[in-house]
Amino acid sequence: MKALLLKLALPLLALASVSIWLNSYTYTDGFLLNLATELIGIVITVAYVDWVLKAHEKKAWMGTSVRIADRLRNLSNASVSGLRSSLGFGTEVLNHEILQSGDLKKINREVMRVGVQVLQPSMRARLEVLDGKGWKTLAAHLQGTWQEAERLLQFSHRLESVDIELLFDLQQEAQSALTFWRTFPDIAGVPDKDLPLTRSNTRELKSAWNDMTAKALTRFVDVAMAISDRSNAQAADRLG
Repeated sequence: MKALLLKLALPLLALASVSIWLNSYTYTDGFLLNLATELIGIVITVAYVDWVLKAHEKKAWMGTSVRIADRLRNLSNASVSGLRSSLGFGTEVLNHEILQSGDLKKINREVMRVGVQVLQPSMRARLEVLDGKGWKTLAAHLQGTWQEAERLLQFSHRLESVDIELLFDLQQEAQSALTFWRTFPDIAGVPDKDLPLTRSNTRELKSAWNDMTAKALTRFVDVAMAISDRSNAQAADRLG
């Protein structure tokens, strides 16, 4: 909408400027000056109407927008917390004083801190020792995250384009992290000594796929954090 207003306003303001400039060099009995005044009036009127409509819409949808922001923040929390649990980290990596505070924003920031400072640096090492049961748990979490993002996309008419892109990105990274499990379920999580014999080096294949999965999960945490940051900012803006 902002881009549309600029496309409308800029040509009118340019035409008004030209009219004022020509009026100083050409005698038109005030026609050009009146034209410039009318054009500027149109721009002001359009800008005012746009402001009124946006203010009305923001007020009418404030409750819905705040709840959507809450669901986005909950999604970011669940995405990282589920990943933490799937990789074998307990709640000991979290600040329990913050968890007991009941402050949802502080808890959200603490969950994101763990995602960046604890999960990402250890992602590759954790995948290396993840067993078959752990992979099933991780796969179920990533699939659940994908589905929750899909449910939120039903409100796309109330989401900003950046939020929609982030939800798509979260789904994409979840799918990328699932590729190893879906393609080689007989290799993912299997101890090296128990790997099946193949024509290629199965240990190298497993290691390469663990590398790719770790990178996808690292990006997964980055996207979850971006969703968290935006949802917190949006909630603050709408309530403020």
